[in-house]
Amino acid sequence: MQWRRIFVSLGQVTEISVDGAHLLGGAVELDRFTRRTGEMLASGLYGRHSEDGTIVDVAISPSEYQRAGWEVSARPPSRTA
Repeated sequence: MQWRRIFVSLGQVTEISVDGAHLLGGAVELDRFTRRTGEMLASGLYGRHSEDGTIVDVAISPSEYQRAGWEVSARPPSRTA
């Protein structure tokens, strides 16, 4: 198999570490990625304006509300006085 970028749903990720992403199960969908309605890429958040400022960092962390789920948070830059 040739190396290429693939899309993996965060629902399939059990851990993200310096070693890489560890997946739940062994099957990976190799079809071309297409976004579904309402989905966006995290890279599309960079530079967006919010009421707190411009987004310059996006974090992915395990969700406290869903079992084995993940959530994305965008943090605007800290403001200095």
